[in-house]
Formats: sequence, C-alpha cells, structure tokens
Amino acid sequence: MAWLLPLIRLGMQEDLKYRLRQQQGYACFVAELQATTLQGGTLQAPEFQPTNPRNFQIVGTIEVSLRNPNFLGRPQFTYPYLANLAVHPDYRQQGIARRLIQMCEQKIVNWGAQDLYLHVLEENFPARKLYLDLGYSTQSLARMYGFHRQSRSLRIFLHKKI
Repeated sequence: MAWLLPLIRLGMQEDLKYRLRQQQGYACFVAELQATTLQGGTLQAPEFQPTNPRNFQIVGTIEVSLRNPNFLGRPQFTYPYLANLAVHPDYRQQGIARRLIQMCEQKIVNWGAQDLYLHVLEENFPARKLYLDLGYSTQSLARMYGFHRQSRSLRIFLHKKI
C-alpha cells in the first residue's frame, strides 16, 4: 500500500490548491494564542512553539466552503459545509471550537446562506455533544468503509438552520 500514499498526498495538495484559488465560497479560520511573557522569558504551552514572528501559537483551525453534492462537479447547487475542525489537545474544553464554528456561521450568513452542514464520526462523542449544543441536528447517517474491517465507522451528517 506504500505506493498509495503519494497519490493520496497529491490529491490533498490539489484539493487545497483548488480551495485557495476560489474567489468566493471558501474561508479558513485560525485560533491563535499570544505567548505570555514572564520575567523576561516566554511562557509556552508544552511541546508547542510559536510558528510566526508575531509570537502567536496556532491552537485551532476550521474551514467552511461551498460544496457541490455531485462528485463529478456538475453544477446543480452548492451548500455551506464545515470541515477540518481541529483544536490542539492542550487547549480543548476552553470554547475555542465553539468560537471557530460561530465565526463560520457568521461567514455563511455574509455569503447569503441560511443552512450549514458537516459530518462527524459516531464515536467522536465530544464533537457530537458540541454540535448538538450549538443547535445542529442529524440529517442522515452513512457507513464509511476503509481498508480495514475496524474502520467501518458511522458518519453522521448534521445540519443547522442559521
């Protein structure tokens, strides 16, 4: 299966290039934490180094884009879709994910949309609770099939009317 990894990596790179070229219908938000200075030194989170000259640390990210449900790309309609929500483990349970989602919700309102969709895995209980607390409800369920028998996760498609 080693030959498959370069193909997957190439697909991800091309997908990211496509998203970043879009003039409308794509946004990526980043949550940053400013490093705190303490007695002339910098107090930093464990195993987390500042990644830019402004002395900020990235602690979370999320993407929202307009998706076409037709995988062949034939334009029928598009819908706003949340993807790739991630918060550094040291900063979870502090409201960062909630704030990132709220920023995406405001962005799609600015785009003129009223509905927002996302997928979450059945076994991701903290994320499911967050989405339900924010008013998302189940739209549909789908089984994911991977290379291993253990990877037959249930994907839950959620929806929220903004």
